[in-house]
Amino acid sequence: MGQVRASLRANSSGRLVGWGSSKGAACLVLLILLVAFGLRLYRLGYQSIWYDEAVSLHLSSKDLQALTLHTAGDIHPPLYYYLLHFWILLAGNSEFSAAFLSVVFGMLLVAGCCRLGTRLYDRWVGLLAAFLVAISSFNVWYSQEVRMYTLGAFLGLASLYCLVKLAGLAERDSGADRQPEGGSPRHRPLWLYWLGYVLSAAAGLYTLYYFAFVLLLENLFVFGWWLAARVRSQERPLSLHQWLPAQLLVAALYAPWVPIAARQALQPPVPPWRGFTGLASAVVESWTALALGQSVEPGSLVVWPVLLFILAVYLLGLIGLVRGRRRWPTGALLCGYTFLPLAAIYLLSLHTPLFHVRYMFTYSPAFYLVFAVGLVQLRRTSRVALLVGLAAISLGSAYSIHRMHFEPQYAADDHRGAVRYIEERLAPGDAVLVNAGYAYPAFLYYYDGDLAWRGRLVDYTPNVRSDGGVVLLQTGSIGGAETLGWGDPKSDFYPTSIEETTRALERVFEQHGRVWVYRI
Repeated sequence: MGQVRASLRANSSGRLVGWGSSKGAACLVLLILLVAFGLRLYRLGYQSIWYDEAVSLHLSSKDLQALTLHTAGDIHPPLYYYLLHFWILLAGNSEFSAAFLSVVFGMLLVAGCCRLGTRLYDRWVGLLAAFLVAISSFNVWYSQEVRMYTLGAFLGLASLYCLVKLAGLAERDSGADRQPEGGSPRHRPLWLYWLGYVLSAAAGLYTLYYFAFVLLLENLFVFGWWLAARVRSQERPLSLHQWLPAQLLVAALYAPWVPIAARQALQPPVPPWRGFTGLASAVVESWTALALGQSVEPGSLVVWPVLLFILAVYLLGLIGLVRGRRRWPTGALLCGYTFLPLAAIYLLSLHTPLFHVRYMFTYSPAFYLVFAVGLVQLRRTSRVALLVGLAAISLGSAYSIHRMHFEPQYAADDHRGAVRYIEERLAPGDAVLVNAGYAYPAFLYYYDGDLAWRGRLVDYTPNVRSDGGVVLLQTGSIGGAETLGWGDPKSDFYPTSIEETTRALERVFEQHGRVWVYRI
């Protein structure tokens, strides 16, 4: 009994060592994974897909060559669409089946944060980080979307884990490779981590253009740490003779897509409706999403105390990392991983409005790791404070997840119902005017009838035949910039004028007795 009690106390460094046995920890991990899986399956596919998800399904339905050509003019690279292409061949393209791929990567995020937290600090940080990710409304939201964000976040976490191993942070911070019970030390060859880093970094770039900020942070960290060690005449933590070739390998793997990525960087295809977000709004919106998700208004008086509490615990976690045996590197790496990309995106937004809170999700895993360290530090002050904190976070997450599922302002546009309404009433010779040229994938996903012709409204001519099905017309952006859609005649985004649109509509109404307007 005395040994059991001792295992439930904090050790001399203040770290929790409860559930000290491997079996106990494994049971907790399994329980956390089951909770995460249940939250991600709950109402999965219940709502209609929204526009972005419809684009994912539309692109993944193409053959690989057509998919690649389309994404070369799209706002995201093709890797996720490749994976979704093969996934729907196996599992089908229903809302549930398509979104389940994101659930898979969302679950890997939970497990990955548990693993990295354990390696960086201790077992309890790993368990708490996994729990935080499991119940996070931010994570549940994107684990249920037919989009690439959980894949991008997982690849970023994988690259971070490999960097931690290569830099020796794991061994020095947590004794991660110490001898297991009844066995010999387990060491994996370092070349496996080099390979893992190169592949995850390159795959991340092929998933999200914003993934470049992950590599920027990791390179700044390595060079900064190396320079500081050199100035202090200390042992180099990571050899640049190894790091630089790894970066060259990543660049070589990404080289075929570099011309396209360069065009994205110089002429980003920003939607015409997106406006500039001020610094204060960007910071508050990002912090609220990380802490409580996107389904909570940051201006609420009820929310602010929770946000401030989470900020205090996060800062406590940073202090705990800095005061550890490894000093500043781990804290700098994890803090920079989340917030340097936010700073970079904001600075770029001063020129072109790029910011959207969803992009913060890619960099969110490190936030939960630092927050978990803060909770462990909070336990040193008071076990009651830890329990109250966990209860507050759990209630906040439950509140946010409930709002995400049931509050009308967070519901997806009901494309399923809208298309069904039109389809039940369509008559021969009808046309459908989509009020935004990029919205047609949602219509096509739910429309089961025949399609006679689809194209830009301004390209419509009277000789278009409509006896073989519906004519689907895509409007453009009146007064849009000439660079919209890079001038590609096949782009879903295109500029037009009032005069050009008026003439095209006159041609349409001359040929079709009834025109449905499908608008978002």
